[in-house]
Amino acid sequence: MTKFLFDKLKKTAWYLGVPAVNFAISTFTFPILTTYLSASDYGLIGYFGSLIQFVNIFYGLSFNTYFMSVYHRYQPAERGVLVRKLVTALLLWNVLFLPLSVGLLGSFLYLNDVDIPLFPIGVLALAIAGASFFRNFLQISYRLDGAAFRFFAFMSGQRVVLTSSILLFVAYGGLGALGHYLGALVAEGIFLVIVMSIYFRGYGLIFDKALTRDALRVTLPLLPASLLYIPCVTYDTIVLAKVGAISELGIYNVGKNIGTYVYTIGYAFYQVFEPIIYRAVGERNVKALVKTVVQLSLVIGLIIIVLNAVMPQVVSYLTNNRFNNAVPYARILLLSSGLTVLFSVGDAILNALQKTKTILWIHASAAVICLVSHTYSATHWGHIGVAWSTVLVFGYIFVLSASVGFYELKRATPTAFKLQTV
Repeated sequence: MTKFLFDKLKKTAWYLGVPAVNFAISTFTFPILTTYLSASDYGLIGYFGSLIQFVNIFYGLSFNTYFMSVYHRYQPAERGVLVRKLVTALLLWNVLFLPLSVGLLGSFLYLNDVDIPLFPIGVLALAIAGASFFRNFLQISYRLDGAAFRFFAFMSGQRVVLTSSILLFVAYGGLGALGHYLGALVAEGIFLVIVMSIYFRGYGLIFDKALTRDALRVTLPLLPASLLYIPCVTYDTIVLAKVGAISELGIYNVGKNIGTYVYTIGYAFYQVFEPIIYRAVGERNVKALVKTVVQLSLVIGLIIIVLNAVMPQVVSYLTNNRFNNAVPYARILLLSSGLTVLFSVGDAILNALQKTKTILWIHASAAVICLVSHTYSATHWGHIGVAWSTVLVFGYIFVLSASVGFYELKRATPTAFKLQTV
């Protein structure tokens, strides 16, 4: 029992080490980047970052979700072949989709009369999105195998290389937003080569038509749900690009980036609880699930309270006193970041129950509320209104997904299981 507890604590420490490293790196590098990046640079980075999330769904086709759902059906020796087959299918698909995505992004900018050029930053952002997805299979394998140290080493190493590369092009090269994307492309290119060498190890590409068809059967219904969720995390930046100067959008994005510290830390805690959530759903153990949700909520709440109390000092330090007017945005967006972590619980319950259609309509309703609320708030209250609108949207989706998730779990729970959980 003592050895089991020790191993569990050790694994938890390695998992939590990832956000700790990310936080430490951000604390060190954020002041450097704010010295060399202007508010307009942050506006460009945030704007393209929001748009790319819509396209990014189609690069990966949610194959990582399929991989997680079938992982334990395969013997350890067979999982390498499974990865190679899925990666091969995505490589072939991305060769076709990359030029199409460039055309789609260019058309969006033109039709919306946005005075931001597609080339080179937009094209670089698309290339980064296409390259970054493939490392997900390795990260998932480490997590599902319980290889906590490998997960920590890989994730931390990737963050160090990414940050170093961006600093090289931004601080040393003085290339601003362009340098940010060039650095990210170099880093993602390096890790693309690394993960491909791990996946294939002398083997060639393997295209399995039957497996690809089965993966698409499972994942295609998830694409609309993912697509409908994206406005909840990106539409704020898109709508604000039309109502104010790009520099003010940059201030908003500085606050948003700092606000996501809650997500960075909180999601790491969620990943610790995630296996417990899936196991509790599988065992129909409602009490264990409620306990997990309460514990996670308390952790997220504590993080928000602490960061909110020191936010002026945090922003002052991280931005070298250049963007202190981002404090109000950061404080509000702390709340939305925390709610983003918590709503993952409801989604996890529904995914474990394979209620993909339920997830679809929840995301659809949240997307409608987001589009209406953000548009109205941007028109009447500007940037601060949209910040509060994000809190409203994520509060709604958290409460709804958790409520529906527990309702569906109780519906799916046989009487024998219900008696055990009383």
